[in-house]
Amino acid sequence: MKKWVAIFSFAVLLVSTLFTNATGAIAQEGQVTKVGTPLHSITILGAGYGKGPNGEEWIYTVAKGSPAVLSVIDSHTGERIYSFQLEGASDAWGLEVLKNGTVYIAGSKNLYRFVPSEEKVEKFALRPNPSP
Repeated sequence: MKKWVAIFSFAVLLVSTLFTNATGAIAQEGQVTKVGTPLHSITILGAGYGKGPNGEEWIYTVAKGSPAVLSVIDSHTGERIYSFQLEGASDAWGLEVLKNGTVYIAGSKNLYRFVPSEEKVEKFALRPNPSP
């Protein structure tokens, strides 16, 4: 008897799950908003801490992607202040924040620089290919 109760309970659970997902997946026309490419995972390979141009406490992170991304986050609110694509870098594995607030980022074969008061990232140097 317990076996039949377990099978029946499983069948009811399975049918109710399928029905719930099917009705929940129906969207009304005009209510669908494209929000961009779905993310399957995020890999943050480096982080650092420093001050913004007005003394704000910021967190800097670099994330792998195509291209890699530097994000600047307010450490008190969690709000993203800036997000910069690191053109030419599919990954960025580290960064260094200097006392003057300048941030250097290593990504693929490139070195990038972010100066908070300038609100931009520049590709600072390209590492030459090693000799064979």
